[in-house]
Amino acid sequence: MARPRHARKPRDGWPPAFDLDILLPEALRGWIMDEADRKPCPPDFIAVAVLVALGSIIGARCAIKPKSRDDWLIVPNRWGGIVGLPSAKKSPAIGVALKLLAFDGRRRSQQHLQTGCPALLQQDRSPSQK
Repeated sequence: MARPRHARKPRDGWPPAFDLDILLPEALRGWIMDEADRKPCPPDFIAVAVLVALGSIIGARCAIKPKSRDDWLIVPNRWGGIVGLPSAKKSPAIGVALKLLAFDGRRRSQQHLQTGCPALLQQDRSPSQK
């Protein structure tokens, strides 16, 4: 995959540059590269924010049980932070992930309204209709 214009280049004494081909799932790679090229910002900024956002969408409802005879569960919690100089485009990178969360929130709200979730329907009614 072609390296975006603003990708970090490896330097002596620094950790290796973010390798998109190894560290990102193929389903996200193209989208993150496109966003990084359009912002423009380093793709690792966007990747960190998106992976943390996806972990929050999955939430605690899904877990992995690595041992079949044990009750140990691993929940996909993700913590991440973006460190960069001022004007390094950290906020636009986080904005990409927030768009993903906003889209998921709107989709879930529509699902609840279509299934007739009583709590949401009560909120939508005016006080005179209750």
